[in-house]
Amino acid sequence: MSIHHFMFYPRGLWSLALLASLAAAPAVAQTRTDMDQPPHDQRQSRTEAQHDESGTSPYSATSTNRPRITADVQTQPQQQLSGEEKQALSQAAARLLAHVDKARQAIESNDKEQAIQQVNKGLILARIIERTAPVSQVNATIRAGDLVYEDQDTVKMTSIPIYAELGEVSVWAPVEAAKREVAKSQAAKVPVVQDVEFQHTAVTLDAMNAKRHLKAAKAALADEKPELADQALAAIQSTGVSFTYTEMDLPLIRTRENLTLAKNLVMQQRPEAARIALQEAARALSAYNKHADQSQASQVQELRQRITELSQNVENNQADAAEQISRLWDKVTQLAG
Repeated sequence: MSIHHFMFYPRGLWSLALLASLAAAPAVAQTRTDMDQPPHDQRQSRTEAQHDESGTSPYSATSTNRPRITADVQTQPQQQLSGEEKQALSQAAARLLAHVDKARQAIESNDKEQAIQQVNKGLILARIIERTAPVSQVNATIRAGDLVYEDQDTVKMTSIPIYAELGEVSVWAPVEAAKREVAKSQAAKVPVVQDVEFQHTAVTLDAMNAKRHLKAAKAALADEKPELADQALAAIQSTGVSFTYTEMDLPLIRTRENLTLAKNLVMQQRPEAARIALQEAARALSAYNKHADQSQASQVQELRQRITELSQNVENNQADAAEQISRLWDKVTQLAG
């Protein structure tokens, strides 16, 4: 499974890194010269090394197999969100981004009142996300000899996945535009033009990052500093949203999309069309199963079977089909981690 994280750094920076590595070449050449010394010198070096290990070297303690420091950090989820709750959080995050874009448009139009209204709506959503985001218990133990560090902490998981199939695809255009602006400004510092791609299979919003920048934008608007407010809002779009591409997840996305479509069709009293969407979801899941980890194979097969059975009975089971589809959607999202 190949995962590409789009960090949106200019290619010129990679060129600088290459130059740095070339600059380090003499050190490598020197190392090779040492390795090419006559056999007698090599034996002498080994003898000296053995003498150092048996002597009073300050590093002699590292010759044992015991590590000098150990760390045990465990994260245990304290709350489990249902499929409906995950979808609601996703929609809240997407709506927050929509209000950020509207606020920027209002600032561009010199409509301070409208900009403040949009920022306030975004802040309400940020607080809702913060209040309902899942919580995990973190237990950490770090040891170095007789020194022991122990701590327990509760952490809110505020990186919220946004699922495109839930109908908020329109929010990506301004986000991509903001990221291109950042990439363009970085590329201007080096004589290389950067090509930016926004292909993604997963999108997440850092809700706490968004909350901080929304509060900064609100303060800037109150101080009659619209340029600073716009910069704070642009930061939400450019740095607060992460795009990740995982080729293996493409069949899972098709599965989720068809499950969402099937649920909507059931609610519209169109069971025959819902059956076709469920069949497509099962086929997409079969495609995923061909490359899934062996540990997931049985789970994927069971999900595919449940979707197939529901497709065969959806006409006679419309009463609770929508709820069943929501549960299946939740199970499919869990496969991607």
